[in-house]
Amino acid sequence: MPPSSICAILNPTAGNGQAGREKNNIAQAIAKHFDRWEIWETKGPKHAITLAKEACLQGFEVVAAIGGDGSCHEIANGLMQVPQDHRATFAVIPFGTGGDFRKSLNVPKNIDQAVAIAKNGKQQTIDIGQAKVTTTSGLESRHFINVAGFGANGEVVDKSNRWSKRLGGRITFLNATLHTTFTYHAPTVQMKWTSQADNTTKTWTGELLSCFIANASFCGGGMQVAPKNALGDGKLYLRVLPKLSVSSQLIHLPKLYNDEIHKVDGSVVGEVLTIEAASRKGSKVQIDLDGELSGYLPASFSLIPKALKVMMHP
Repeated sequence: MPPSSICAILNPTAGNGQAGREKNNIAQAIAKHFDRWEIWETKGPKHAITLAKEACLQGFEVVAAIGGDGSCHEIANGLMQVPQDHRATFAVIPFGTGGDFRKSLNVPKNIDQAVAIAKNGKQQTIDIGQAKVTTTSGLESRHFINVAGFGANGEVVDKSNRWSKRLGGRITFLNATLHTTFTYHAPTVQMKWTSQADNTTKTWTGELLSCFIANASFCGGGMQVAPKNALGDGKLYLRVLPKLSVSSQLIHLPKLYNDEIHKVDGSVVGEVLTIEAASRKGSKVQIDLDGELSGYLPASFSLIPKALKVMMHP
């Protein structure tokens, strides 16, 4: 039976402020589909985590993110702090500049269509990534719904979040990627993981360009780093790129957008159960989770299967 209640958590700054400006139109669309509904606005970073937990406590059947991948990341983390039998279904009304997670759900940018999917879409239970990362407070456990990464990824995210996104997520991330190509200094990283195929332990040590650990298919404003329909298939996809010359990075850049990382010389790909990574002493390697800077190496990553219900395009 379709849900009758929804709490939509709105980031008013998403989409360069478009989400806030469209609040009345969003409310009208929601009111057409849901008997009980509320729109709650975030007041700053991480506020959506608290609001998502509160929405579950108030018995809303659906909690929707009105925003981009950062909003999705926070709300997913909030929902994961609620016992599974009280955890609301997650939906997306996209307004962000990147919109990578909404691509995996196949949710359009149109407000009415997105709200209709939140009401009558296909409900699917998906896996959630878990990351234990190093912070200034020690080791902390966090979740990622889309893609985790470190290496040049962290620098790209840092630049993208500091720069204006008025030209859209794809151009912003591409610009940051190209800039990082010329400024990045590859750290030496040690990695150990358990292969899903045969449960064996594998290792890699070397100068790292980028590492992607994907629960879903897309990141970085349209990069495809895992197969389509990866979301909910019970797999974590590991993609490792070693240090490359500037010319090689530019030549291979298109492969980041069509899941052809395995064609890059020296790359390592696999389907994994758990991953541990550490950098050489003195190297500070930033981690991004769903496009949000979230800590540093050393860190570990794993998958929580069938953890969260989401509404997708039928």
